[in-house]
Amino acid sequence: MRGYRDPDAFPHSDLGLLRALETESGRPNPAEMLMLAEAWRPWRAYAAMRLWAQP
Repeated sequence: MRGYRDPDAFPHSDLGLLRALETESGRPNPAEMLMLAEAWRPWRAYAAMRLWAQP
């Protein structure tokens, strides 16, 4: 994402991102993840990096 210099790139089907947003009721599917990430436009790549970094 940094290499392409696209601050809005978002790998919505990445397992790490799906697990980062997992709740007691389960993890979102890629389509749900894409809908959630719409709120983060145009900085979705930074949101993805933040989700990957959280414990």
